[in-house]
Amino acid sequence: MPQLITYDDVSRREDLLDLIVNVDATEDTLMSDFGTSTANNTLHEYLGDTLKSVGDNAQAEGATPTYADRTDPVRMNNKTQIVRVDFQVSGTEDAVNKAGMDTRFAYEMRKAMIEWRNDAEYALMRGSSASGASGTARRLDGVKQCISTVATAQSGVSLNETQLNDYIENTWNVSSGVIDTIYVPSRLKRRISGFTGGATKQVQVEDKKLVNTVDLYTSDFGTHSVKLHRYTYQSGDNNYDIVGLQTKYWKVAHLRRPKFEELAKTADAKNGIILGELTLEALAEKANFKATGHL
Repeated sequence: MPQLITYDDVSRREDLLDLIVNVDATEDTLMSDFGTSTANNTLHEYLGDTLKSVGDNAQAEGATPTYADRTDPVRMNNKTQIVRVDFQVSGTEDAVNKAGMDTRFAYEMRKAMIEWRNDAEYALMRGSSASGASGTARRLDGVKQCISTVATAQSGVSLNETQLNDYIENTWNVSSGVIDTIYVPSRLKRRISGFTGGATKQVQVEDKKLVNTVDLYTSDFGTHSVKLHRYTYQSGDNNYDIVGLQTKYWKVAHLRRPKFEELAKTADAKNGIILGELTLEALAEKANFKATGHL
């Protein structure tokens, strides 16, 4: 009798793991770092004010007061942006037995929520305002568009430690802003991790570890968290940008918080969306910095 071997054996069951691995990038740093607020209209407005200029102030006894002009609060605004992720699954696709999921529709719903958060994060960092019209989407101004007072345009200059300290100092000089978080693309994160001037690095020799990263940078103006952010740079940008924020002055304002909605069926297909509407509050843009065009 011939030896039985696997090559022609059609009775073998498949060997398929009950697991789906997704390694695509996700990013929600700003969504996590910023506070939240509520918008009540598509044009979201908020107020900012300034103090009088500091000066020598010594008054004689009994002197008559003089009344200088006072400043009115300034009204600022941003527009809400609708972010939506659509998905459709046929009845058959939802019914057949699959590995790694209960039903395809439920799986796509969970995946779409992650995708929604990615797209919202992209807008919060890189959005550029548009008023919108019939058939045209409204768009919010993201962090990079909101910062205009302490903004430096470099031209293909390699980021160095002196420049970073200058950006932090400029913010303090303009507004007494104390930067708590610096967001950078991978290229500039590596440059900051290579800073050595005036630094004292602690090395635990017994751990036998080689550490080449800077996640907290302490300057004369405080301690600053240094965070990678995927959307400070995108392919097609002119070199690399860096932003330093006082995060307490930034909030994500929701007109409609993201949620799942099941829509009417289309023939033999189930339809769903994840939909939300949000904007960004830049409560004190001059308490932050932006520098563009680095190598």
